Amino acid sequence: MFKFEKDLLNYIEKHLRIIVFIGITLAGFLIRASLRRFVSGDAACDLLPWYEQIKGAGGFQGVGEQVGTYNMLYQFLIAVMTYLPIKPLYAYKILSCVFDYLLALVAAWLIYDFSKKESVGSISREEFFSENLTLEKEKWKAVIVYGLIVLSPIVFINSALWAQCDAIYAFFIFISFLLFCKEKYAKSFIFYGIAVAFKLQAVFLLPFFLFVYFAKKNFSIIYFRIPRLRRKHASVILDAHSKALKPQVKILCYLENLYAQVETLPSRQHGDPPTDSSVIVQWRLGVSAAT
Repeated sequence: MFKFEKDLLNYIEKHLRIIVFIGITLAGFLIRASLRRFVSGDAACDLLPWYEQIKGAGGFQGVGEQVGTYNMLYQFLIAVMTYLPIKPLYAYKILSCVFDYLLALVAAWLIYDFSKKESVGSISREEFFSENLTLEKEKWKAVIVYGLIVLSPIVFINSALWAQCDAIYAFFIFISFLLFCKEKYAKSFIFYGIAVAFKLQAVFLLPFFLFVYFAKKNFSIIYFRIPRLRRKHASVILDAHSKALKPQVKILCYLENLYAQVETLPSRQHGDPPTDSSVIVQWRLGVSAAT
């Protein structure tokens, strides 16, 4: 074996974990890049028309008007997209894919932090240093978790194919859970409030918080008001320089009409053009905006 081969193999062996991490990151990027041109039904009928509506209303000036079915924080991000020199479809997908990686990093850190505490807690400090033990095993666990999320079809289909934003609120839920386990309850509920502000599905974590509240009794029930306050403050801040929000009744009416339209549509494959005349205009506007 030549010297350069031995040096190369030694380098790979020494930095294998970092090489695998970079490989996972690049593989996830290539997968997502290959899906960038797909226009889903949700993107064509909802996301892209919302983009055009907010852009037509003046970007940030249009944030005060309720557009679509998402909360003010996501509408604010859409307004930011309108100022970027990229196609709106790509802007949606880039935003979601960035949070894919952030979510994977937080999950990896969560596993590493818990595994590290468990391994150090199982032996004394003298044994830890005398036997020259390392945290390689725990670091590999973190890399594996990172890879499972970045390369998960559920994750990249949601973000890179459908341009959905589930990774955004999931990222804040993971941060909230990490802080909650460290008993930093105030910070945990702040991030939980941000998650709820992005998507109401975050409320499914609430029973866990309630269980811990009654089981441990080491934080105040007042903390449960923080998510509600964060949600209100976000809306007030984003609405400060724009028009007043529409009444919630109008939003509910919009949802009712939308669901009624969907129920009348014939069954179709995800991504195929709708046949209902009232939705075809939105479809065409969405596809033209994407291209």
